Amino acid sequence: MLKSSKIKPFLWFDTQAEEAAKFYTSIFKRSKLGKLARYPEGSPGPAGKVMTVEFTLEGQPLVALNGGPIYKFNEAVSFVGDAPDDQARYPQAQGGSTMKYMILVKATHDSEAGTMPTDALISEMVGFHEEMAKAGVLVDGAGLKRSADGWRIKYGKNGKRTFVDGPFTESKELVAGYTIIDVKSREEAIAWTRRFPNPSIDGGEAEVEVRPFFELEEFGDGPGVRKAREIGLQRS
Repeated sequence: MLKSSKIKPFLWFDTQAEEAAKFYTSIFKRSKLGKLARYPEGSPGPAGKVMTVEFTLEGQPLVALNGGPIYKFNEAVSFVGDAPDDQARYPQAQGGSTMKYMILVKATHDSEAGTMPTDALISEMVGFHEEMAKAGVLVDGAGLKRSADGWRIKYGKNGKRTFVDGPFTESKELVAGYTIIDVKSREEAIAWTRRFPNPSIDGGEAEVEVRPFFELEEFGDGPGVRKAREIGLQRS
């Protein structure tokens, strides 16, 4: 396994940074897209144009940069070191910190029975997630198999742990899928989730629940938090 590094190689492009990042992450395993930053008003680039795209290839973090045609391609290599927080890394581009939210899709009797979604529902879900990806707010998303395929570990006193095999009967308290978004405000998160497709297989009653992530800074600055930063926890 590649050890987490605070150094990120920068890849320079004229205008194709986002397309390149998507192409590379589609080829390599253990790869994913990360944060997308746009040029703000008054910056060297056109306002709203993609400036940087963070992505990971085989565990290696990289950044694609749209630097425009001002500089010609050459043999130069540049690296960036992580600052203590995200605002220090991209103070102008992000215009302040962002916040992550998890959209929890609640299970239904159909999902617990193992009924697969229709092609129409899959297309609707994928289309909406593609829209979020293009807007630069999508972090991750996936469906979960029924609880019959899972298990629980119950913790008791004196360090006792009990293995409990699925299924579990309280379907309304179970989760059938999730989507993680990274947005600038609670209001933006609400706006996106109000448009989230109905996840019910038959178009009937369903529910999603939205919860904000804790930021590491909210836990103080103890040795555990510092270790979490060192190993790269909570990176998009």
